[in-house]
Amino acid sequence: MFEYIFFETALRDRFVAYIAERGVSCTMQDDSLGMVVAVPEDISKETAIALERYYDELEDEQTELVVEEDGGLRQSSGSRPAEIGK
Repeated sequence: MFEYIFFETALRDRFVAYIAERGVSCTMQDDSLGMVVAVPEDISKETAIALERYYDELEDEQTELVVEEDGGLRQSSGSRPAEIGK
């Protein structure tokens, strides 16, 4: 199974709809890290590539949402940047 993880329900639902439009079945489950969508590995190469590209787009949107929610102040460590000149 190919597994894709999401942290926002709306993004997961858009991905599931995208999968369904291509006639592919999937399963969904909640995981301790997020929401997982699993797709069988026996899909065509073209479909697998399309899913991966769309997932990448949704990941970018997820990143933008995090930045917006945090006001652009969160760094990967989770701390605020130090003020320049202190």
